[in-house]
Amino acid sequence: LIARPQSVFFLHLLAADTLGHAFRPHSAQYLAHVRTLDRIVARVTALFERHFPDRRTAYLFTSDHGMSAKGSHGDGDPANTQTPLLVWGAGVGGPTAADAHVDHSELWSSRATLSESEQNLQNRKWGLSHLRRRDVRQVDIAPLMASLIGVAYPMNSLGVLPVEYLDANAPEKVANLHANAREILAQYKRKWASKSSTSLWFKPPQHTLPVEECETLLLQAFQSLRSETTHAQELCFRVIDQSLEGLQYFQTYDAFMLSVIVIVGYAGWIVYVLLLLLNDELQPDSCTASSIDWRPVL
Repeated sequence: LIARPQSVFFLHLLAADTLGHAFRPHSAQYLAHVRTLDRIVARVTALFERHFPDRRTAYLFTSDHGMSAKGSHGDGDPANTQTPLLVWGAGVGGPTAADAHVDHSELWSSRATLSESEQNLQNRKWGLSHLRRRDVRQVDIAPLMASLIGVAYPMNSLGVLPVEYLDANAPEKVANLHANAREILAQYKRKWASKSSTSLWFKPPQHTLPVEECETLLLQAFQSLRSETTHAQELCFRVIDQSLEGLQYFQTYDAFMLSVIVIVGYAGWIVYVLLLLLNDELQPDSCTASSIDWRPVL
């Protein structure tokens, strides 16, 4: 079973989270465990390289969340939302020097990153000032893993493939990105069809391209995969941007109606309870009888 291609091995190293909560992340106990983790990762990597000598294994090391200095997480503080991401092995491009030329066509402009000053500060702390950072969203890890092992992107994934992580030529990168754009566009198309068929007065998004136009752009990108890779990549990114904005629009499409229903529901219960209380005040005997009747039930 483990020798099958396209297999994924998941190793959950839970102790770091437990020690962070118990002793806080800057404690001696936590820092000692970080060194232990380094040794565990080295041993696991060596074990895989011995068992799979074909050197076709990719490795991805990350965390599901960060942790504050108090040993907690769950809010939107950068200490809790910034996590490490180390990727190496087969199919992964190597590190890039900080002063090397950057192909900006491979970078998704909508991917939120830290400011340059914040990046430089962190890089100096980690001793990585000589390398260029490649920040991604956590949701982008799913399409990256799928691309590395050569399987379809996960259904309903909103991740955008970080093509700059791949060790591949331009046409191969764009082909992977095109598949990613097609998968996200399919979700946008499904949401559009669902809302338009179930809404009495359907209101399409005003600042997002319709599904038909996105499909046209994606077709143009497909036709340019081999001849104009940069243009094809830009078209794929545009389709992804438009599809994600459309999905966000439909995600909150019924927000006003749901808010009205909730408010009316709460208001109705408040009025109902007030009427019961007033009725009890006006009819004390009935109140006593009601209490006696309910006592055996309670």
